[in-house]
Amino acid sequence: MSEIYNHLYEDLEDKLRMIDLEEDNILKKSEQSFQIALRAINQLRDNLQQKPLVSQNDEISFFKEIKPKFISKLIYHLSVFNIETNKPKRRNQGKT
Repeated sequence: MSEIYNHLYEDLEDKLRMIDLEEDNILKKSEQSFQIALRAINQLRDNLQQKPLVSQNDEISFFKEIKPKFISKLIYHLSVFNIETNKPKRRNQGKT
C-alpha cells in the first residue's frame, strides 16, 4: 500500500526539483510548486478513494506519516509565495 504513496511522493519531489532548476523567478517558482503539490494531494485523495485503507495500522500510517509529507510541501510553497508577494516593492535608487 505505501509503495503507491512513496511513488507519488517521489514523483512530487522530482517535479519540484525540475521547477527549482528551470525557473529563476521565485514568485513563479513558488506558485508552480504550490500547484504541483496541490495536484499531488488531489492524486493522494483520489487514490485513497479508489483503494480505501483496510486496517487501522494503514490508517494510522497514512495520517501520521504519509499525508503530512505532502501537506508540508504545500504549506511550505504557499508560505514562500505569500512572503514574496508581501515584500515591499524595491525602488530604483540612484537614478534621477
